[in-house]
Amino acid sequence: MKKEKNLIQTVKTNLPKLTKKYKGMLDHINSNIPAMQKTSDIFYKTDSQYKMVTLNMQTLTPVRSLYHLLAEIEKTKSAIEQNVLTMKENEVLIKKRKKDLTENEDNLSNEEYEQKQLKILKMEIAMKHAMNYMQGAIRKLSFLTTQHKLLLKKIGREITEEDYELDERRHHVMTAFKQGLIAARSRGGVIDEGNMIYFFDLGINGHTAQNEVNNILNKELEEIKKGKEPSHKMIVEWLEECANKYEKNAIEFARQRGFDVLDFKSLHSKNGKKTNNI
Repeated sequence: MKKEKNLIQTVKTNLPKLTKKYKGMLDHINSNIPAMQKTSDIFYKTDSQYKMVTLNMQTLTPVRSLYHLLAEIEKTKSAIEQNVLTMKENEVLIKKRKKDLTENEDNLSNEEYEQKQLKILKMEIAMKHAMNYMQGAIRKLSFLTTQHKLLLKKIGREITEEDYELDERRHHVMTAFKQGLIAARSRGGVIDEGNMIYFFDLGINGHTAQNEVNNILNKELEEIKKGKEPSHKMIVEWLEECANKYEKNAIEFARQRGFDVLDFKSLHSKNGKKTNNI
């Protein structure tokens, strides 16, 4: 009966030219794998929780943030489901190959036996790595589920598709002014061409947008002259004010071109009564 080999033994067997020094290194690695694996378990996910909610989700309104969050939840769920199926298929195949190997080992040469054994080992190692990343994905999905609950709490209720459509007006106005301000900071206070196109498409006059940006930049300078530090909160409040002023501009522009921005009969869910704030 041939004995199965672990990973380090397999490396030693298949790399016979390794010197005693390197075989000693392999033994050193092998003795420390459990401790390294314990630490590695922390990192088997694509992003940290901090990065997911600060740098990945840069949307400015709660409803749009919920949209982004749910898209990430769906993507993660889909990946988990697909990986579960793949792992189950591989698990069945490993069992089959081990059974075939046991039943036919007396009819196999040493080389054939080792080849089949290595195929099984390769699949087992792949399964182990897949499980590590699967657990990371589950932790990520759990974190996203928590954020979903928090966003619904902030919004105050379950949202409808009508809520999402209405929120798009504020989302795009705030995003355009955010991008315009950031571009202006590196261009001597002047909004760049790309964001000027964005403002035009939202029905906001370019000079008007530039004037808004100039005003907030001047307000920051006034704070600095007073010995104060301009706050991030001040910018967010300014973006909210811009949304209040210009959220209907794109609707008017769309109507000039013959479009209706909200078709109630084509919505999945509504708020119960037709809003007049279109």
